[in-house]
Amino acid sequence: MALAEIELCGELMIAASTAAEERLSFARIDEVLEVSHCGSPTAN
Repeated sequence: MALAEIELCGELMIAASTAAEERLSFARIDEVLEVSHCGSPTAN
């Protein structure tokens, strides 16, 4: 598990170092981490 987390951190560092802007947007972070949102959560 730790190795996977280290790999993800590395991917984020690479993306940050090549980004034109000062910070990565949440959308770019999701793209790098291959996260997809399936809609908004519902409140109960």
